[in-house]
Amino acid sequence: MADDDDSTVPGAAAQSSDERSTVQLLVGDEGNRSALRAMLDDRYVVDPDQSITDADLYLIEDRLFTEHVDDLRAVVEREAPVFCPVVLLRRDSSNSSISLRTLGERESPVVLDDVIDAPVDRGLLVRRLETLLIRRRQAQQLQAQVSTLEERERELRSFKQAVEHSGHSITITETDGTIQFVNSAFEETTGYSAEDAIGNTPRILNSGEHDEEFYADLWETILAGDIWDGNVINERKNGERYVVEQTIAPILDGGEIEGFISVNAEVTERIRREEKLQHQRQELDLLRQILTRVLRHNIRNDLNVVLGHAERLANECESDEGLSKIIQKAESIAETSETAREIAALIERSETPSQQDIVPLVERVATDVRDRFPETTVRVDLPAECSAYASEEFERALTELVENAAEYNDANDPWVDITLERNETIRLVIEDNGPGIPESELVPLRQDEETSLEHGSSVDLWLVTWIIDQCDGTIHFDRYDEGTRVELELPKKKVVDGAVLTTTGNDSH
Repeated sequence: MADDDDSTVPGAAAQSSDERSTVQLLVGDEGNRSALRAMLDDRYVVDPDQSITDADLYLIEDRLFTEHVDDLRAVVEREAPVFCPVVLLRRDSSNSSISLRTLGERESPVVLDDVIDAPVDRGLLVRRLETLLIRRRQAQQLQAQVSTLEERERELRSFKQAVEHSGHSITITETDGTIQFVNSAFEETTGYSAEDAIGNTPRILNSGEHDEEFYADLWETILAGDIWDGNVINERKNGERYVVEQTIAPILDGGEIEGFISVNAEVTERIRREEKLQHQRQELDLLRQILTRVLRHNIRNDLNVVLGHAERLANECESDEGLSKIIQKAESIAETSETAREIAALIERSETPSQQDIVPLVERVATDVRDRFPETTVRVDLPAECSAYASEEFERALTELVENAAEYNDANDPWVDITLERNETIRLVIEDNGPGIPESELVPLRQDEETSLEHGSSVDLWLVTWIIDQCDGTIHFDRYDEGTRVELELPKKKVVDGAVLTTTGNDSH
């Protein structure tokens, strides 16, 4: 079968064993197999095993082809899309009709890639095999590149999923700041779409709150390859300002800066809450100051009146008016002391507000005030249910406001109206047709420092304001000719760092 032509084969230089391709010889005759192995041993790793094994190329004689064709087809299919060549050795005395053309018509996939007729010329054999093996190596290299690209694509998909689910606004820019990528959180936070942002720079978010030195320090840090982080006040597309904790890191490739990635966590609500907490601390300290002054000022004055009338009684034993004054002032002292005690207890408790239905609470307060002041008409306009974020002390604040409206109402036909409305927030309005709260009582509530009080009831108003503030609510007093209007606003849900906590009330109202 083999021709002993040992002429030099162009390009057939010897290779190290770990670089050489493997050729499996599927040849039944031991003599022919040895001759073929001698032709190929200096260039390839020759496998003489007669059962199909892993190889780069299969050289099979025509008499064994039918026996091994199914196994060879399985190998070709397994290796796909990498090319795995099979070469048929066709003997000159063979009556076999196997050819590339006939196999191409019958087999899928095509198992044979070339046919070499005996007697075999060594140079021709090596050239034909090498051509096929070059195709295989090229296919392997291409598949390796495809696998690398697929791996990078998987990594990019994983990165994109991580970016999209991070919950933070993320921006990737070129080294000059031109935006290349933004995630959906960026769009939601800023109001700018990806189309708006890409090709622009982060200057579209500039609020004007930071000076040139601030940004110069930022750029100096990241261009040096370091990470910059800090709080930044940005501006949304609609003009609203917000605060982010921003971290900017360089993207490095072989030590060179290719761009920057910016991760931004919005902390607007947290900053507001911290400022509110600081404000509450200041108010609490102010309340303590005022409480001390009231106790010192009001009790001292009332005691002076008590002492004055007591001295006069000593000189005018027949007068009952002085005795009434003594009793009235003594009661006032007791009432002021009790208010101070209640406020101190409330401050010590400092209970955490919670979600609750406030409709039963408002109805209870209205019923109590009707019973205590039957001459005053107390009307309510309430929904069936209204869930709001409030503390247990909210009822005390509401009672204080409604009782005040009824107690000091000197109109001929006194009335108090309580209305509860549900919108973005819960609004509770208390209106009356009385003389209104004196301006002197309201002034201390609008100031951030201790002032002298003309009436002890300002302490009660301070207590009301403090309770509403603890509920993250607001209170507003309006005085007009026909009476007073007090508006309370409470949040429907508790918000922490921009996330709404699960509520227990019915939010459909």
